[in-house]
Amino acid sequence: METIGNQRFNDEPGSQPDAARQRILRSTLAKSPADRTTTARDILQLLADELTALEPPEQSSPRSG
Repeated sequence: METIGNQRFNDEPGSQPDAARQRILRSTLAKSPADRTTTARDILQLLADELTALEPPEQSSPRSG
């Protein structure tokens, strides 16, 4: 079990922790207490970055129409 701030994450073998949630939490906790305000825009940007990383590279095959 891993503890980050006051949050506990199950990292036992066989468990699949929510990696995006952990990265958002870690990036928030890495800020100084005065800067810990995470806005919806920050969360959306982090999620967009996660989705971009998951997208397969574009294929150069021609589209048939």
